[in-house]
Amino acid sequence: MDLGCPRIVFPAAAGVASAIGLLVVEPRFDLARTTLLPLDDEDSIAGITDIYDEMEAEAALALQGEHYRIGEKLATRRVKATGEEPSAGGDGQHM
Repeated sequence: MDLGCPRIVFPAAAGVASAIGLLVVEPRFDLARTTLLPLDDEDSIAGITDIYDEMEAEAALALQGEHYRIGEKLATRRVKATGEEPSAGGDGQHM
């Protein structure tokens, strides 16, 4: 079918939301968890390791049969020392 367009321009760095960007970008699957932990003891560090292990198992299950690589990124935020304890969520569990 002739569209009547003598030329088509594709941006060099097309974003994922563009039609060409969606076709050429490497697929991505993100997982995230939010939890409140003090970082002053070994149990908290073990808790972070457990969370990473759970997320890795969840990704492996979701991507069965696919080739993938796992990248890790940890973001932290300091709670102000106001004497108030942060809320863990409505059910008392960490979110």
